[in-house]
Amino acid sequence: MNYKTIYRTYHVANRRLQAGTWIQIIDGSEGDYLKSIIAGFKEHDLDIRSLPGEIFESIRERKFDRIKELIESIDRRLVDAPEWLALSSLFIALGRYHIALLLREIAMLRIEDYEGRIDKWLIADLIIGKKIERKELDSIIPFLKWTRLMRSACGISVFNPKFQQVLKTCDYSPVDEEDQKFLDLVKNKKLAIVGPLKLSAQEENELAEFELLAKLNDLEYFVQEQENSKRIPDIVYYTRKREAALNDFKGACKSCPTFIVGKRGKQAFAQSGLRSHYRKLDDYNAYTLNGGLNMIPRMIIDIAFFKPQELKVFGVDLYTSLNFDKGYGGIQQTDWKVVFDHFINHDLITQYKVMQGLYENGIFTADGRLEGIMQMGVGKFLDFFEQKFQEVYY
Repeated sequence: MNYKTIYRTYHVANRRLQAGTWIQIIDGSEGDYLKSIIAGFKEHDLDIRSLPGEIFESIRERKFDRIKELIESIDRRLVDAPEWLALSSLFIALGRYHIALLLREIAMLRIEDYEGRIDKWLIADLIIGKKIERKELDSIIPFLKWTRLMRSACGISVFNPKFQQVLKTCDYSPVDEEDQKFLDLVKNKKLAIVGPLKLSAQEENELAEFELLAKLNDLEYFVQEQENSKRIPDIVYYTRKREAALNDFKGACKSCPTFIVGKRGKQAFAQSGLRSHYRKLDDYNAYTLNGGLNMIPRMIIDIAFFKPQELKVFGVDLYTSLNFDKGYGGIQQTDWKVVFDHFINHDLITQYKVMQGLYENGIFTADGRLEGIMQMGVGKFLDFFEQKFQEVYY
């Protein structure tokens, strides 16, 4: 049998698999599993024909312990790092997160093989991402000249303040008038990021200690009958889909946020009629190894660029619950399958490692629930979701 498996990705540098295809494969797993997997692959740049066919036979037969043994016995040089990362994404789709972590670690070792022979920016991105995660500070400098996004290169100092010592040319300077206004708003201020979860009364009270409030996908400020005591966020970040929904309100907010930060661009935002300043969110995905970042870590990184005095995160638990606040963009995610679907495009291992790195390096502090998650470690974090996946699908 020909085990040619070439993956179609949204973006080669981040190797995000097509979530809908994989969820269909999982849902239809009672049939010919191997046939379903091969049918789900689309041609792109990634080819793992060199790997043993036993891996895919073992997937069909659900022999995941056997797969782990096979992977550990394979010469990592059989395929390149993007292929190892694509395989990691496959096992995320299958709910076998510890196998995905193993494959990600093999990819990291494979990336080390490239350090002496860079010939394109994609390889440099992989090397830089690996060095950020492993805190290899001094050896990162030679690879920065290959990067496509100098602002993202400067953003390395956000991941770890010690990078600022080696990135002496990366003091942030605004790129336009709106950037300058955002800098004036945020610099040296105490700022709270409020995520999608319901807050306790104690947490709500603590927010009063912060000068600025940033929220995600918030639409509550559009409610015309809102209570006068309801605090309007100073900054709201939007995903692309939620940002498009702003046009439905035609500027009808009593008190608009000072800043909207989105993905669609200033021209598209102008159609909303909102009386807010607008910034387009930068791309911080270049060095995350696998999968695009969720909005919360992107908010943290983006705000940290502008040097707040303090940055604390409330109402975030990295999807370990579905306790979403009703004001979160009108979305009520009550189905764990939606979460597992989300993990395929937004690799949960990458999310955890980036968030934990930002937390450990003092970029932000956290409320009690997120603090506990940051301290549990990636192994226990994956244990939780692997068990939950089994409960949902089996």
